[in-house]
Amino acid sequence: MVYAFIILAAFTPVFLWFKYFHDRVGTELSPIHLWLAFLVGITLTYPGLVIERFLGTSLLGLTVWAQDVAFLGAILEVGRKVPNFVGSYFIGGLVEEALKFTAVLFLFRLIRGMPRPKSLIITAVVVAGGFAGAENVLYCLSSENWGRT
Repeated sequence: MVYAFIILAAFTPVFLWFKYFHDRVGTELSPIHLWLAFLVGITLTYPGLVIERFLGTSLLGLTVWAQDVAFLGAILEVGRKVPNFVGSYFIGGLVEEALKFTAVLFLFRLIRGMPRPKSLIITAVVVAGGFAGAENVLYCLSSENWGRT
């Protein structure tokens, strides 16, 4: 029961944004294409986590640079927060946004007859919403205090 509530609470804002953008912008895409975009967004979450984990722990990634900056920043008393900043904004942001952009391009090529450019906006919102909803569920399930999260 608790897990159903977590999933409902995580995806409710996503569906409300879908409704808002669909009504505000309008689209001529079929519901099958919208559900496909939603499922693609959900499935992108897991490769994104794997890539972020690899880049965050790999010596080949940005962590060497982050540790050097953190060492210099320790003199200025901000060095402890630099690796978290780099991990959150650079590694996480670049990986997630690149995956979503690639998925939108893939769906644009797959759905050859996109009637209007506004349909591309709706597709991007649906992909991002699926990603965000799955990410919200994973955040809540991995948290010790899921209610507060």
